[in-house]
Amino acid sequence: MRHQILWLFLVFFLTEQIRQISTRKVSNKKIRKFIRTLLSCKNTPGASVTIVKNGKVRMAEGFGLKDSETNEKADKHTLFAMASLTKAFTAMALVKTIAERNDVQLDTPVKDIINITFYTEQITKYVTLEDLLAHRVGIRDHRFIRFNTNYTRETLSRFLKHFIPSKDFRTGYIYNNQLYGLIAHIIEVLRNVSWEDTVREFLLQPIGMKDTKFITADNLTTKNLAKPHFNYRKISMDFIKKWAQIGGSSSIFSNAIDMAKWLKFLLNKGRINGTEILDFQHFKNLFVPRNYITKPSWKYRRPKIPVTLSYSQYALAWKKGFYRGYPIITHTGTTYGYSSMIILFPDMELGIFLALNSGDITHTQRFLLQSYLADAYLKEKPWINRKTVCNFPKPPSKKSDRKKQNIQTLPCGPIQKYEGTYRHKLFGDVKVTYNHERNGLQLNYGFSNFRLILDKTSSLTFYGEGIDDVWFISLGMVKFIPHSSRKNEIIAVKIPKFRRRLPPIFQKLNANV
Repeated sequence: MRHQILWLFLVFFLTEQIRQISTRKVSNKKIRKFIRTLLSCKNTPGASVTIVKNGKVRMAEGFGLKDSETNEKADKHTLFAMASLTKAFTAMALVKTIAERNDVQLDTPVKDIINITFYTEQITKYVTLEDLLAHRVGIRDHRFIRFNTNYTRETLSRFLKHFIPSKDFRTGYIYNNQLYGLIAHIIEVLRNVSWEDTVREFLLQPIGMKDTKFITADNLTTKNLAKPHFNYRKISMDFIKKWAQIGGSSSIFSNAIDMAKWLKFLLNKGRINGTEILDFQHFKNLFVPRNYITKPSWKYRRPKIPVTLSYSQYALAWKKGFYRGYPIITHTGTTYGYSSMIILFPDMELGIFLALNSGDITHTQRFLLQSYLADAYLKEKPWINRKTVCNFPKPPSKKSDRKKQNIQTLPCGPIQKYEGTYRHKLFGDVKVTYNHERNGLQLNYGFSNFRLILDKTSSLTFYGEGIDDVWFISLGMVKFIPHSSRKNEIIAVKIPKFRRRLPPIFQKLNANV
């Protein structure tokens, strides 16, 4: 009898220990320490982090600095740029617009809604709203065209006919921000109100995201705003506003509190506080895969992480995959001076949002932070911690800094032959002038300016270094093209970074060809 009692006691004791382990609270204190360590050693000023688990907000806080010059601290109300997380709002606004109409569906051809011509007759005739949302059109994102002041949400459709396809229509995944700008314009045509007002009416207001703003339509100068940074140096908010004008792909700013409501809404399948914002069938349709992401693991080859993290399917503004075998719905956002990420574990009722006021081009910081947060709330042993995060991955070898080299800025011979206006049918005009203050050639394209530094290999090849509001952007090699017989006369300029495949050649106006 005594042995039976001892055995029952042991079973009860072990059962209770297992129950306590499985239900123990996650230490947000440890999480905060990890976040501060990561920010410190990864040279990032600030962060916004939100975690929702089982319908409850477990964390909604700001960390570090929102402004490196004033040393103002970020808090839970500090607005960070969503970058490409904006796409989910655009896709949902379009789906809700369609739900209210009988004449438009996701498979409606774009040409039936607006007057538009693409590069090929096939795309023009058959491309649908769903193709735009799922990146199935096959045309690349020409990001530098955003510098062109004539390139707006309203005029975008006139430019797209010059976007040369990189893949055959509907044969693969080509990510394109511009097409989400087109979707924003289509929403405006369908509803006769701005894209911003549609997102507010359909999503922000009913969900209760009162602080969330649009840099394209709202005045953010006096708000609790995280300023964008590159290498701990601030980027002009005026640049950020101009860069985001097409709207649908990346112009929303939000904070930890509002993003908690967004996570709850997503995890609760289109409902918030018992109210259905988007009916379940339309909501569910947003997450049905429409495309396959090619080479989904390229970001993780170097460095490799010791757990599974992949996403190979693309739905409507959402990627689908797995983390440690758990199904995930995710997306990242990256723009100049900001980066963000959202990851949902629907089966575990877990949602994580994070944003940084630095670029994080390699995605390293976001994936390290996401992994640590996910492991903590999934009750998995973290594969990264405070002791290892600063040295993961190995720091890259230092490259020579062109700015510190004593490079000649002016070529031999008359500089007048380089000066002038050069035109391309897609990108528009670039202007090359002599800058007396800098004693060198300068290239202007829309609202951007670049100093042209002579390359040692050729008197016709220069390196475009951003100045003024685009000081953090490199234009790469700029190659002037002389007349075939009159070598002293320039007739064109080629800028490979504008479009790597078939680099654009700008013809000099009034050149004697």
